[in-house]
Amino acid sequence: MKIDFELEFLYYQERAILDGTDPKMKELEPHIEKFAHYITTVPIKELLKLMIIAYKDRFGQSNYWADYQIKRNRLDYDYNFEYPEDLDEDKDLYMPTKVLERTDLQYIIVRKKLATKYLNPFLDTFEIAYKGLQPDFSSTVQEALSGKAVTKTVNGDHTIFDLQESPIARITLSNDKFIMKINPDYWKFYGGE
Repeated sequence: MKIDFELEFLYYQERAILDGTDPKMKELEPHIEKFAHYITTVPIKELLKLMIIAYKDRFGQSNYWADYQIKRNRLDYDYNFEYPEDLDEDKDLYMPTKVLERTDLQYIIVRKKLATKYLNPFLDTFEIAYKGLQPDFSSTVQEALSGKAVTKTVNGDHTIFDLQESPIARITLSNDKFIMKINPDYWKFYGGE
């Protein structure tokens, strides 16, 4: 996987500056723009690989992954959809095909859990459902997880990767879905998320 941008913006806490902008954000802006283009145009396996690489060593902000998947032209939005019953509209994010920039995904779900230490919801799970069945991405996941202690288990049509000492606790993979569960021991508070 070759990318021409850095992921540092995922881990950077923007400083609030009265009547101004954090100069570091100006520096990171070209990387954010290239990231936004990349995650909406690459094949699914490259999207998953980047997500794993971004989280396997450091806990990053989840808002970039969600914000840049939404259609650029906000006038194209069709807000007439219901959240699945198992989601909390106040903290979880559900993005069905009709609001996604990508057309090869059925939906993206960003589940969050409330961390009592900060009284703020933190990323718990990313769930990405594909439109149509996809090939087995197990080798892509294993490649992205290189350097990490991983236990791989196959349970029916699901392949499960359990990680040690990583912000990623578990990845569950099937031909129609990718689920990445976050290890709460690695949560980091980013204001504004």
